[in-house]
Amino acid sequence: MVCLVASLSYSRASLVDISGILALLAHMHGEGQDLPEIDWTKTTHVVADVVLSGVALVAKDEEGCIVGSIGGYVSSHWYSTAGHLGDLWFYVVPGCRKTKAAVQLMEGFREAAKTLQVPLQVGHVFGDQDLERKDKFYRRMGFRPVGSIYVGE
Repeated sequence: MVCLVASLSYSRASLVDISGILALLAHMHGEGQDLPEIDWTKTTHVVADVVLSGVALVAKDEEGCIVGSIGGYVSSHWYSTAGHLGDLWFYVVPGCRKTKAAVQLMEGFREAAKTLQVPLQVGHVFGDQDLERKDKFYRRMGFRPVGSIYVGE
């Protein structure tokens, strides 16, 4: 799939987007190696819950197909009650990675964290994706690495 920059739109995900997000996540899972099989019942419930009570954003092409998404919850670490917005997924299909899709989705996630008045912690990678590219992206977006996650404001 090749994306046309001018034709991408960005929005908060709604219930009608769940099947498209699930298809996108299946594609993301397929890029990994040695990952356990997807539990579709659990995955469907998690995605629906994030859409309804968390933060889920989508990038769509001119035909309305979801080509990128980020989703997560406000949660806290085991040692603190201080909340943060953390991602459960962040993925853009390979043909759209040369567009602004990833930047726009991350900026939207950052704005959601500001609205919720919590810091942002992102960067979970499952599988063997290009970690160097991931590192460059997050640093370019103004995040700083803390262990295996990236912290931003």
